[in-house]
Amino acid sequence: MHMADYKHDHRPIVFLHLPKTGGQTIHHSVGGQVGGRFISPYRLQTQVKAGPTFPPEYRMHSGHLNWQSLEQVAGNPFSFMVLREPRERLGSFYFFMRAEARKARDTHGEEALSPVQRAILTSASAVFFSDDPHIRRMVNEGWSNLSLTYLATRTLRRQEPMTSFPLADLLVRAQENSRALSAIYRFGEFDKLEADLETVLGNRPGIVTKRANPGPLDPAVSRWGALLDELDSDAERQGMDRYVDEDEILMQRIDFR
Repeated sequence: MHMADYKHDHRPIVFLHLPKTGGQTIHHSVGGQVGGRFISPYRLQTQVKAGPTFPPEYRMHSGHLNWQSLEQVAGNPFSFMVLREPRERLGSFYFFMRAEARKARDTHGEEALSPVQRAILTSASAVFFSDDPHIRRMVNEGWSNLSLTYLATRTLRRQEPMTSFPLADLLVRAQENSRALSAIYRFGEFDKLEADLETVLGNRPGIVTKRANPGPLDPAVSRWGALLDELDSDAERQGMDRYVDEDEILMQRIDFR
């Protein structure tokens, strides 16, 4: 990319994509107006090998990215996040990950699967109530109450020392970090996001009427209900609350757009 191509008078856009919150639809709708050569290639934090997470030569940054360096983005960036009802988000994530595990098995063979992928192809109980410490750690650090993790730690994994922080401290951190963003939107209220992006882009992106990467279930089906149906016992169904209860508290404390 040539620096001369970049329009410095355009306000940068930073979309921090929490999984299963309509991110693919948002990315493609906004990116179509920004233009491919102005979009950072980093969609996952693992792709950031060296240098900044938000390279200054790009106008749009969008993905599952850590955002500790958000304040270093010049040009008054329009930074935002979408939060989804925690139970439906976790259910949607589970079925998406299961579909991905099936693709990996069919493409590379079962021997290439990770322990979590093997578990998710066995049953939901094998994931959320596993005796395997590796799987328990993966679920607790990267699946459980992920909305709070992303806002409180600015990363998508709640690792030490944050795993031992009291909930009250995490909520305070999350609320403080939320104020660093231009806006936070509720999943489904994409008309508000469209209107705000119109002032940044000059044109209104078509987010409401599009649906990219919808997942394997019918849109009318409750993802949370479908997940509970796959568990082995009522005790496990009741135990699932711990994976979303902190996020539910967080949702009550966020100033949504």
